[in-house]
Amino acid sequence: MEQKKGRRLLLLGFISAALIASSAACSNEPSQVASSSNQNGYDEQTPILLHNETFFVGGSYNGAQYTGQSMIHRLSLGEQNTPIVMLPGLGLSAYIYTSTPDGRAGWTSDFAAAGFDTYAVDTHNLAVSGLDAAAFGTENQPSLSVWGESKIWKTWGFGDNPNEPYPDTQYPVEYIEQLYASFSPQISESKSSGVAGTETQSSVKDGGSVEQQPAGRRIGAPADVQAPEGAAKGGQRPAGTEQAEGAGQGGQSSRNADPVEVQNMIALLERTGPSVLMVHSMGGVTGFEVVRQRPELVKALIVIEPVGSPTDKTDLEQHFVNVPYLAVYGDYIESRGQTGRYESCIETAKVLNELGGYGEVMTLTDLGYKGNTHLMMQDRNKEEIAEHIIQWIQLHVKA
Repeated sequence: MEQKKGRRLLLLGFISAALIASSAACSNEPSQVASSSNQNGYDEQTPILLHNETFFVGGSYNGAQYTGQSMIHRLSLGEQNTPIVMLPGLGLSAYIYTSTPDGRAGWTSDFAAAGFDTYAVDTHNLAVSGLDAAAFGTENQPSLSVWGESKIWKTWGFGDNPNEPYPDTQYPVEYIEQLYASFSPQISESKSSGVAGTETQSSVKDGGSVEQQPAGRRIGAPADVQAPEGAAKGGQRPAGTEQAEGAGQGGQSSRNADPVEVQNMIALLERTGPSVLMVHSMGGVTGFEVVRQRPELVKALIVIEPVGSPTDKTDLEQHFVNVPYLAVYGDYIESRGQTGRYESCIETAKVLNELGGYGEVMTLTDLGYKGNTHLMMQDRNKEEIAEHIIQWIQLHVKA
């Protein structure tokens, strides 16, 4: 195990150089980068095989451009193993998996070094993936929203107020502006008053309420408001649609998943073959629905503080019992309004185990880690968290 970990760390040391030396991002051919030293017994003649690729899934041509596609960032180091697909939360991009604000390699590198073929996703409704240019300038043009710093500090566990970090925070808040810069506008349906000059844009984030501001202004997303709590009934539900407001909790919560993204993720999994699916926050509703529709494509489901973890016994028995389930939670769960989500994940794991499946909740504070945030994949100890997840996959997921 130590030898493998040493090799993994050594491989990580070459990732940055290999990325620079690699061919264009969309190349389908692996690059070879030879080592210039033989530290830790590494053969300097042995090349590192790096596959660094960007491609798109889904979408359709509207006569002028492609729309509805998701952008996928693939990284592997030639050690073919179970693929792992990493889906970010609402309004977040693949950046949360590919890098950190302070310039360290991200989880894609950590998992690639462990032999996984990694795929980080930019969802179809992020501007970075492409948007329908023709829709702008029309009466019902789409609205754009981005996260605002006043909303995320407490909600995501950085600190009670912007620029007032918790003393034990694991997030590199001294570089927080890099995170802000990574926010790509989220595209959503417009809400117009019908009067010129008074249009508003709306933003719904992770189960929060709707915030409206005049069109053309930068929108700060509303806080991640917790749904009314009760006895572990599925945590938060997406708000903003009649279906979402009236739907039952538990397993029904992810019925509000974006159907375009669900189909894009299925297309990706059909391309990669059966994979571990990792989903973060609001990405949970997409992941749960993917499992419902194509469980044979999901080797395991790893959920990072997700929305809508299913708790309905019938739903779990029909769709999830053969898919190993791991939920991962950071610190400050109660003060961040995460209690309902956390309890529903515990319930999901409990019911799965009763049904003969496998479910587990990994609470980082129970492992001795303090100060981990909603963006734990970018925290200072993100490599240690990745190692715990990798060990879990090795124990519970068939190769």
